[in-house]
Amino acid sequence: MKPVALRHRWIILVATVALVVACAPAFKNVENVTPPPGASVDLSKRVVVLKSSDNPIFDAVVETYLGQIEHPVTIVTMNDEASDRAIAAKLEEHEPDLFLALGTRAALVVRDHFRQVPMVFAMVPAWKAHRLGERAQVAGITMESLASFDFMQFKLAVPDLRRVLVFYNPSFSGPFVKSTRQEVAGHGIELSTVPVAGATDIERAYREYKGDFDAVWLHSDPTVIQSRAFATLKRLVDEDGKVIISSVSDKFAHSGALASVSLDFPGLGSQAAVLTQRLLSDEPMPTQERIQPPIGGFLTVNMEAAKRVGLTVPRDAFPYINRIIGEDTPGKASEKAVEP
Repeated sequence: MKPVALRHRWIILVATVALVVACAPAFKNVENVTPPPGASVDLSKRVVVLKSSDNPIFDAVVETYLGQIEHPVTIVTMNDEASDRAIAAKLEEHEPDLFLALGTRAALVVRDHFRQVPMVFAMVPAWKAHRLGERAQVAGITMESLASFDFMQFKLAVPDLRRVLVFYNPSFSGPFVKSTRQEVAGHGIELSTVPVAGATDIERAYREYKGDFDAVWLHSDPTVIQSRAFATLKRLVDEDGKVIISSVSDKFAHSGALASVSLDFPGLGSQAAVLTQRLLSDEPMPTQERIQPPIGGFLTVNMEAAKRVGLTVPRDAFPYINRIIGEDTPGKASEKAVEP
């Protein structure tokens, strides 16, 4: 095919994609919610809950949030195919006094197009890299819980846990990993940190690492929590008879990690509601109060992963485990591993 014809085809393709994006509706869904009859209602402010997608974990946050908010709320689910500019233009019609932004894209739309409107964000990995804490009118809940709490949970399943390997992208989580290494050292955990440039870099970095370790730790770094990165790490640790522990989501335990301490989504909703009320009251908040770690966690342990490496989870730890996968245990929900 001639170069000119190829160029014409490329121009047509780009124009078609641009037309689809331009014509796509801004929202997948819009729902107006008012407090139930008898509840205290403040009609002077309107809150818009902006969801990056229709991911059901956002709904768990919103459900608790709505039960603690005294203002009318509009819940908006963004359309993946719409441009940020089109979404922002439609959001202006709702005249929000505050946004609850769930997910990275929602937070960035508010950051870039509504700089004068207060925002509470949640479920945003690498929030520092996105400069979300720079404005005094922005509050949020990070995805990074206190590492010392998570490792106390992990040690319920693995009492002899000492040496832990962690991969991270310095652009996203360098400062967090550095502070975490110091934090967990006081709890008897030796954290070996290995920087990677991307998900495709993980296998090389793993094979070049010469130290010994008990487990690989996944945290909320966008590079290492990708499905592709997890699949690579899972294959590598299986080859070496090691395990993965995760501080992100229980989907990793369902997919073969030994243990996950995941976010308590209803708890996030409660935290977001408190931050909302404080921002709307114009109460000054220092940065350490505006940006908070999540409160609480949900421990999931995969007994099949433990069995695979010959690890015995102490029976006296079972009452403290929220979910056990792969074994019928009296008084505990037992599930078979499923894909995330």
